[in-house]
Amino acid sequence: MWSKTIVGMIVSWLLNVTLMTNLGFIAPLPRQVFFLIAFIGGFILWASIMTVFYCSTSVKKVLLYTLPVLLVSAGVNFLFVSGIFL
Repeated sequence: MWSKTIVGMIVSWLLNVTLMTNLGFIAPLPRQVFFLIAFIGGFILWASIMTVFYCSTSVKKVLLYTLPVLLVSAGVNFLFVSGIFL
């Protein structure tokens, strides 16, 4: 159970940060509106990923689904930060 908790918190936090950062680059929103959407959406995303981790039978099974999404999101985030996507 602790392995699910620790791995789930780390992966869900990283995935949450990368997806919300990508949303900030994609959506032309005022800063306050983006912070509100990122706060509410980030909590919902974090809670749903943690629920998936707790409901699964093994950590490896969920990591097969979440790590590719994390890698793609981090790659897109890198492209935004480096200036390739603008």
